[in-house]
Amino acid sequence: ALKRACQQGLTVVCTIHQPSRFVFQTFDNLLLLRKGGICVYQGKISEISSYINSIVPALKPDPEENPADKILEIFCGNNDASADWISSYRTSKMAKDAWNSHQGAIECKMGVSLDSNLQSASFTAQLYFVLTRQLLAHWRNPSYTAIRWWWTILANLLIGLVYFGSGKDPNSLNSLTNTI
Repeated sequence: ALKRACQQGLTVVCTIHQPSRFVFQTFDNLLLLRKGGICVYQGKISEISSYINSIVPALKPDPEENPADKILEIFCGNNDASADWISSYRTSKMAKDAWNSHQGAIECKMGVSLDSNLQSASFTAQLYFVLTRQLLAHWRNPSYTAIRWWWTILANLLIGLVYFGSGKDPNSLNSLTNTI
């Protein structure tokens, strides 16, 4: 199904964990993230061996092994402590090309430019953006929001009617709660 979508010109983005050799080799490009969501490789799957050899020539993927497992072991494991994959990727031509293509797309679509020193926003800024997004989502679907409000009001009225007139006697409150 994914192959047909690609043949129709659609972009397919997948998250796969430890794929088989066959599944891994059906993809064209790879975005490999290290723990913490830090990118250590972004490019064609066919070029990953030459990228690894350019940084640490001694590490050559064995043709008998599953390439996905070997790549995870090389990039994310403690295979070679001397290789700093994060800084190697950040200084590579591959990263600069990816940055420039993303920069152009964001400037074109949103009219803003990216800062090369990306840091997470403050808590208040994140809260503002999340609340704005949620309010916009509710504003776009007023019938759903109205139904949620009416069900909330109805449920509160029913619960209030159940306990109405029960007084402050703990035994009557307990018996009502057990009845429910």
